[in-house]
Amino acid sequence: MKFFLNTISLLTLVFLMSCSPKIVGDGEGVVASIQRGPCFGKCPVYTMQVYKDGKVMYQGERFTTKMGTYTKTLGSKELKELNKLFASADFFNLQEEYPTEIPDLAKVTLYYSNGKESKKVGGKENRPPAVMQLQYAMEKIAESPDWTLVKAAPGEGGNTDERNGEAKEEIIHSEIIIEPKPGTLARFLQDWDSKSVYLTDRITEDGRLWLIKYSTKTYTPEAMLEMIKADERIISAQFNKKLQTRSE
Repeated sequence: MKFFLNTISLLTLVFLMSCSPKIVGDGEGVVASIQRGPCFGKCPVYTMQVYKDGKVMYQGERFTTKMGTYTKTLGSKELKELNKLFASADFFNLQEEYPTEIPDLAKVTLYYSNGKESKKVGGKENRPPAVMQLQYAMEKIAESPDWTLVKAAPGEGGNTDERNGEAKEEIIHSEIIIEPKPGTLARFLQDWDSKSVYLTDRITEDGRLWLIKYSTKTYTPEAMLEMIKADERIISAQFNKKLQTRSE
């Protein structure tokens, strides 16, 4: 009988770990979680949950180097610092949803529970610094090393790891990396919408660099780059580049 119960418990654990955490904060004992949704482009899509015992579960869905279910454990000091960050951000008094003017951006939803209260806060751009600081703290955990694979994802696209081969740089003339002045991105995109310019991805975690696309049928790459550089809201702009691999 004892063997039978242990077998049932093991099967239940395997089943639960193989299921994608569709709801942010879903699961008993979750202290904090982050869910990054899809965008118009190749943004990482994943959910990560931190439990009160320090266990962390990561579910990578698209465009992330960790595709599938992974786990790791935070030390007591790291867990304490994370709780301190949410407390100092006055998380329970933040808005539950921050409005967006850029539908193509990925939505990020944060969840936190102190054992008495729990709350979710979601949004895209134009979120207060306190929310962004929490997001970066959670993303830092997600991007840290020493994860253990629990269940691999099906062999589909989305993993950005390069394979063996010699790398060669190629300029992508239809894509431009911009560095806008703080707080000007939304208005910039609205003003440039008539020129078929649209946002595709955030390049840096701090929101400093962004990737935009446009149609080369309307403007030559050189003309478009010069016009964007001339915009007073743009600190810097350059063509995007990609690495091509060539097997020896």
